[in-house]
Amino acid sequence: MKWAVICAGALVTALCFAAPAPAACVPGTTWTYDDIRYVSVVQSAFPNGGWPDYSFEATYFPARATYAERASARLTAKRNVPRTGVFVASDPIASFRKIVGVLKAASFFDMRLAPATSSYIDGPEDTVTVALCGIRWSLGTIVQPGQVAQNDDSGRRFFALESELRKMIFADAWSTSTTEP
Repeated sequence: MKWAVICAGALVTALCFAAPAPAACVPGTTWTYDDIRYVSVVQSAFPNGGWPDYSFEATYFPARATYAERASARLTAKRNVPRTGVFVASDPIASFRKIVGVLKAASFFDMRLAPATSSYIDGPEDTVTVALCGIRWSLGTIVQPGQVAQNDDSGRRFFALESELRKMIFADAWSTSTTEP
């Protein structure tokens, strides 16, 4: 993680402390996986397909001069997954970091999916979305304007990423949410 020394105070006295530097979002700079601030994983399909049906969403806010590091993580699990219901992460910061670690290990930003060579009617409608520096990166099986190939090397790599994300998400500690989505 990048760090900066932030100082504030009058001419005579100053208050200085170390804090994470802002994301490398200035044009011409290089961002890293540490700059990710939002992750969404959605796996969905027609009920008879047997595919997992859940959504996970997490947002991360690094520490700044006036507030501590914080995060939120929410899971809505519907069917063909280890638990069902609406949950919040017991430790959302750890959850977020683990998910980003999976994305980094899979080289998410290097992934691509090829257009489908034939149309299909019933299949997974899965999307992994990441946001950093005001840019949303979405990789999914049904992204407009068309479908993508699922049985080539890129498709298999995407489904392997989804499998790892799902394992990490459902292995996490969750508490029942007190509010409906």
